[in-house]
Amino acid sequence: MIRVGFCISGPDPRPGEQTAAWKHLVSAKRVHAKRIRFDRFPTSEELRRSYDVVWWHSDVVPSGSDIGLTPKSIAALKSYVERGGSLLLSLTAAASVCDLGFETVRPNVIVSGEWNEESWAKDYPDIRGFAPYQGHPIFAGMTGGPYTWMPSVGRRYSAAVYYDTLPAVGKVVAVERQYIKVIPSRRVITEYFPGRGRVLCVGTYMFFEEHELRVRTHVEALLGTCLTYLTTSRRKIEKTSHWSFDDAPPVEVQRHSRPVAEKRTVWPQSSDALSIRRQLVQGQPGQAFDVGGRRCVFLGHERNGVREVWCHPVRILRNVRVGFTASESPVVWSETLDPEVVVSPEAVTRIFHIGEAVVEEITCSDLHRPAGFLRFRVDARMPVQIVVTAEADLRLMWPLDENATGAVRYAWDDGLRAAVVTTSSGECASFLGSSRQPAQRFVGVCDSLAFDANAFRPEGTSSKVVHIGLAYRWKPEDDAVTLVVAGSGSGEREAESAFRAVVRSTGDVFKEQSEYVRSYFEESAGLTTPDRTFNESLRWAQIGTDRFYLETPGLGSSYVAGFSTEEHGWDGGHKVSGRPGYAWYFGRDSVWTACAALATGDFDKVRGVLQFLGRHQDVTGKILHELTTSGFAHFDAADATPLYVMLFGRYLRASGHLSFARREFARLQKAVEFCQRTDTDGDGLIENTNVGHGWVEGGKLFPVHTEHYLASCWGSALAEAAYAAGLCGHTQLARRWQTASENVRDKIAEEFWDPQNNRFAFAKLKDGSYNKEHTILPAVGMYLGVGSRAQAVSSLVSYASSDFTADWGVRIVGRSNAMFNPTGYHYGSVWPLFTGWVALAEFRHGHPLQGFLHAAGTASAAHHHAAGYVEEVYHGDLFQPAGVCPHQAWSESMVVQPLFEGMLGIDADGIRNRLTVRPWIPPQWQDVRAERLRVGKNLVSFIVQREAMKTVVEFVLEGRTTVDVTFGLRFPLGTYVEEIVSGRKRIAVERTLNAYEEAPEAQFRLASKHTVVVHHRGGLGLVPPLPELVPGKPSSGVRVLAERLTGPQYVVDLEGPGGSEHRIEIIHPGAREVKSSEVEIVEKGEGKSAAVIRFPKGEGYTAKTVRFNV
Repeated sequence: MIRVGFCISGPDPRPGEQTAAWKHLVSAKRVHAKRIRFDRFPTSEELRRSYDVVWWHSDVVPSGSDIGLTPKSIAALKSYVERGGSLLLSLTAAASVCDLGFETVRPNVIVSGEWNEESWAKDYPDIRGFAPYQGHPIFAGMTGGPYTWMPSVGRRYSAAVYYDTLPAVGKVVAVERQYIKVIPSRRVITEYFPGRGRVLCVGTYMFFEEHELRVRTHVEALLGTCLTYLTTSRRKIEKTSHWSFDDAPPVEVQRHSRPVAEKRTVWPQSSDALSIRRQLVQGQPGQAFDVGGRRCVFLGHERNGVREVWCHPVRILRNVRVGFTASESPVVWSETLDPEVVVSPEAVTRIFHIGEAVVEEITCSDLHRPAGFLRFRVDARMPVQIVVTAEADLRLMWPLDENATGAVRYAWDDGLRAAVVTTSSGECASFLGSSRQPAQRFVGVCDSLAFDANAFRPEGTSSKVVHIGLAYRWKPEDDAVTLVVAGSGSGEREAESAFRAVVRSTGDVFKEQSEYVRSYFEESAGLTTPDRTFNESLRWAQIGTDRFYLETPGLGSSYVAGFSTEEHGWDGGHKVSGRPGYAWYFGRDSVWTACAALATGDFDKVRGVLQFLGRHQDVTGKILHELTTSGFAHFDAADATPLYVMLFGRYLRASGHLSFARREFARLQKAVEFCQRTDTDGDGLIENTNVGHGWVEGGKLFPVHTEHYLASCWGSALAEAAYAAGLCGHTQLARRWQTASENVRDKIAEEFWDPQNNRFAFAKLKDGSYNKEHTILPAVGMYLGVGSRAQAVSSLVSYASSDFTADWGVRIVGRSNAMFNPTGYHYGSVWPLFTGWVALAEFRHGHPLQGFLHAAGTASAAHHHAAGYVEEVYHGDLFQPAGVCPHQAWSESMVVQPLFEGMLGIDADGIRNRLTVRPWIPPQWQDVRAERLRVGKNLVSFIVQREAMKTVVEFVLEGRTTVDVTFGLRFPLGTYVEEIVSGRKRIAVERTLNAYEEAPEAQFRLASKHTVVVHHRGGLGLVPPLPELVPGKPSSGVRVLAERLTGPQYVVDLEGPGGSEHRIEIIHPGAREVKSSEVEIVEKGEGKSAAVIRFPKGEGYTAKTVRFNV
């Protein structure tokens, strides 16, 4: 119980804010509150006996007799604090810290009146709160500090704070926090340590008259943590961080450490798992690349090399520049050369030719440490000098600005043979060096650093950035030159330890990365087909997804969203950007990414995502939208919370990890209850209004009251919550949530349906009407089981058309829409994420050919632009990037999830040890191998071998328990299935399959091995016409809108560029040939034919329906 004395000027608290604070205090748990009147103020000794904390909360500017403080009360409070008492001063009462003699500089903003600042943007919330510097105990459980007030013009406001000035004595605990911004010039919470006591001053934004639930909860939570902090012994408090506003220029210091020697080893081989090789030619800028481990990421360009190195949350190097001199010639910088570039999952290699010399540069990150290296292997008969320059700005991640780093020190450490740059606190550090001494070196402050006449030449003195220059002379008898990079935002000691470890054995670092890649493919789910390019693209997507799982000390491990250098995207409003693409943690991004990891059996990372999101759950129960690696969480999205709940249930089902579910169930329940509270109109649907954006964050589709997408996520979340609740023993909750899920899904299917246009509306508006714009977002609901198959099909046909689909993916709105803009982020560009959603819906609702075209089309993009990886966003009309990140997590995952979950039709139940497999295999593939499909603790693999009259499927189990398998192969339309032989059991079928969902099934218990043989004949299928992607060019491929059987005919609805000709192929097992009056059959063969289709002339794409007879 915390004993609180609440200061008032008269017999009762002042009406309004003071009364509201008092009412909350007396109702708070574990608090015993009594009022203290200034005119009857106790002595210091009485205060110490009666109260753990004295709190004065006032929203009026004190003057004259209103000040409350008297000589007696001042003396009593001062003695009480200095002898170990704790004092909390809030709002205008914070100014009295000067009257008490604890501060000499009075806050320069002392106000009590009406708020007069306009909201930062129309239709967005204006929210204010507190931003600590790397955490403080008063913000425990409130990652990055809480938002506590939603101002509007005319609202009552009071404050006693420091704007553009600083207290002389007090330490700054927090500055002002706005929507996705931190304002360091506004210092709003300070603290003091007079004698043995503490004084905490919360100068504003702690308003108990605030009725908006989302922030009122934070106000109350903040008071609780303040009281806890003030009553906790100073010896028991591990860390109290404060803002530093030291803008002094970097200072050179002396530093000498014990030496470190490199271990001589044979350089290990690469994984040989995947690689893409390119030769740059003059004029080509080269594409982006990223190389990383869990703690360190290199970002760069194929021509310019490494541009940034991040050891989150700090950028330890930027603008790394590499040059070469041979035979005393002037330096040749690498950006002027045309290297051959080899990109593999573990490293990026650039090969340069300088005269007769060949230099191979390998960039690689340590898998687990915050470090990496650049290795230069030289093949030459003459000496070659390798010159490297870089800047070490120790830039902390956004929303902190470039000045948050504070004072910087730098040194050359002769023992380490490294340049060392650290903050004065030692929390952030950067190391750059080698096991060998450089021939020339420079570490210092300048505007730029040149190298000529065999020496470094600094230029300019206005910068405060430390520049590093290192030149190494290589001789033919020498081994490779290795430059090691290490850093940390968790202390200089960690950075030095990582540096030493990598210097000692860069070969071991490379080996560990290579072995990780090799083992990843040996242990994860795999899919092998006759199409080598498809196989490689899928593997790139799998390892490309894995790359985003990062660890940040103090925050945890989860998926970040995307990689790019600072030069792309919004700069955060700062002079020097601290936003490396979207390389920080997101709620919904991590959930959709984790769905792919779940499909491939990477349960550890899925569990890590759930733990991370649960750990940083808001006090309201809401799940974060984003959490920067510098520690600032934003909760401005409405969809992250239901998606977290959805993933929770899915993980439990697939993994069977019931003990985890029981441990985390309270967080799940809190998330569901938060969602339920957002339903303010009682229609059962959660809302965007006053909660956060759904999928669309702005633009012409914004704002809305409830998106179809959001409501669909909620319906699925309730079903998954009910499933988890039932297994965790909460049967009443399970029944209630299951009923609510069914009601939500029924309501969406009925009330969002637009019968006039035969499609779902985009969103419900505040007035109860609907925004009926045709978007792809209802595809999420279709995938999640909202609505009937008939409702889904009409939209899926339009999504597959040229209006929505480009050769490289799906637009959020069609080209025919009046708002369409090919570069519009939410109204015209192509997102691989949207494409994956549509593919998942297509696979679920009987359009697998289109689902394959969409997923495989995205996969093939990995061979263009950033080698091996898929862009965040593409232009809506041209195959070229149109987003911020050349490598995006959910772009990769939306290759993986549709192909494993959709095309293979996998549904794993680790609780009951059951596996459903309903694969659709492109008709031209005769054999497919799916391996290591995880069902709880078991692994299931199967091989499909297809012949004209039968298909053989062999299952193999690795595990301790049996698995009950339901298997149904989706055959080409028109296939007549005679029987299924499952082990020794014969199942008569004897019917023609008129739809993909009619696939006959076999059920069996898999104990070790099991064979299923399906006897069939006939059928006809179109070989998916995958377009050839050409960077910078518009779409030119064929669109397949729908396929169906009409009597004996196989009918396909197609679109193609007006007046164009295209070759299509048809598979018809067991038939000698096919015929059609709409196309020219140009090749006839047993089981396979080719035809040329000529599309009608016209502008853009034109349609044609083709009928085939066997």
